[in-house]
Amino acid sequence: MATDDQAVSGVVLTFFSTASAVGKTLLSCNMASELARQGATVVLCDLDLQFGDICNYLHLSPDQTIADAQESMKRMGSSFDIRECLTPYMYEDTVFQVLAAPHGLDEAYNIETDSVKKIINELRMIYNYVIIDTTSMFSNVNMMLLDLSTIVTFLGVVDFIPTIKNMKIGATLLSQLNYKDKVRLVLNRS
Repeated sequence: MATDDQAVSGVVLTFFSTASAVGKTLLSCNMASELARQGATVVLCDLDLQFGDICNYLHLSPDQTIADAQESMKRMGSSFDIRECLTPYMYEDTVFQVLAAPHGLDEAYNIETDSVKKIINELRMIYNYVIIDTTSMFSNVNMMLLDLSTIVTFLGVVDFIPTIKNMKIGATLLSQLNYKDKVRLVLNRS
């Protein structure tokens, strides 16, 4: 982990889709694990704010979530340290940090886009990689995350007509928004 005098400016890898149940969470967990196994400093952020599953997948019970981080950031100002709101994941020689999704829907609705942006920018200055698992929609938070991302992995499956339609709409919009240079299309379970 970087010290206070070593700013990192980490890579932001975002997993996004216009359909649910395509493998965003599984792939983001695996990406975080592999990068950490290779020696990089990694934080995995569950920004599927309403229905995040990263902690379930990793069998974690976080004390702090992004809702706590937002509250602490507002209360503490410049003395806020995002690392106090992270939950460590450890398995054998693989170690990385997790920023958990809110515990409840009421907290999810109160997460502000500007707070998320500040938190992600703070994490970029500490970790080599910031891995982000998103919800399946073009929300304000997701649009901001797409802007901040170094690479966007756009996942889809080709087994259900509405999913294919939504993928096409999503891919067209990403291209219109000039994200095409950072978007990587992954057809999962093809």
